[in-house]
Amino acid sequence: MHRRLTQLILLSLWSLTAIAAQPVSEKIIFLNQDGRSAFYYDTSRSDSKEYNLLFDKSEGRPLDEHLNNYLYIYPNEHNWDTRSKPGYDSLHFNQGSFAFLHKTSFDSSITIDKNSIYTYTNEEEVSGDNRTNYGFWNSPDNFHHFTYTWIFPSNFEIVDYQSNRPGDWEIRGNTLSYFGKNVNNLIFKIRYRPAMHATFEEISKVVEPSMDVEVRQDAKGVKVTLSATLLFPPGSTEVSKFGRKILNDLASSLINRDTQIIVEGHTDNVPIRSSLKEKFPTNWELSANRATSIIHILSAAGIKQKRLEAHAFGSTRPIASNKTKKGRRSNRRIEILIREAGS
Repeated sequence: MHRRLTQLILLSLWSLTAIAAQPVSEKIIFLNQDGRSAFYYDTSRSDSKEYNLLFDKSEGRPLDEHLNNYLYIYPNEHNWDTRSKPGYDSLHFNQGSFAFLHKTSFDSSITIDKNSIYTYTNEEEVSGDNRTNYGFWNSPDNFHHFTYTWIFPSNFEIVDYQSNRPGDWEIRGNTLSYFGKNVNNLIFKIRYRPAMHATFEEISKVVEPSMDVEVRQDAKGVKVTLSATLLFPPGSTEVSKFGRKILNDLASSLINRDTQIIVEGHTDNVPIRSSLKEKFPTNWELSANRATSIIHILSAAGIKQKRLEAHAFGSTRPIASNKTKKGRRSNRRIEILIREAGS
């Protein structure tokens, strides 16, 4: 089965062709903190007299739109050729060396599994495809030298990596590089995960998920969502005995970790009524007092005060419809966000 590239960093299919020997290519990915987008720098050098950058015509884009996300192109002198390569719009350079920088999204090239591991691959299996070029490729010659580098932000860590071609891999800090010689049609699979994965696993051991408790990890950190019904009696800001146990267990898993803890109070949109209105004029005050109550418990359990923040959102950030009893119950919640210190 042949393989071909459907989305190689760009939002449209592209590849490079050269009429030359000894091409050298360096590609650098500056991954953003969301783990799904990046700035991408690509430079290639060869002794050819021309180079072509190919864009798939099937998307039906006007020529100028191919370059919407390009922030830098060298050389500045180039022209479009729409006829020489069937099915492609070709950006033509009258020299064999070029460089560009652009913004890109990995949405179609990344999967995220239940363990929050991000898997990037630049390939797709295609049956009945007789293409001889796929992945990162050069024509008519192989890449004399090919370098592929990922620079990860501090909120991600490298899990593993592989390529279909032999080469040397090197990790320096949070940077992963592949170095290949005389290679072509390169396919990469790179896996990474949020750097707070160890914190997520530790919290998951002491805070048991249920209908009223959710522990979730994403690129920003770890979020623990607790139902207000679990923590507080109706209209109260005094944490229940069971709620205190959960919070103390959570604090025990975080006390020695270098993290910032943000406690958010959320409510449904039902107005405060009767005598409670004197104490809590609106849902803002109720959510603020509940978030502050959580802060005090975590502080008493040993979390340093400088690591704690309390935010009140009232009913402004619902996660379900307030038109149903179930939805209102979901909206009455405390969200505890655990992030790397300084992030």
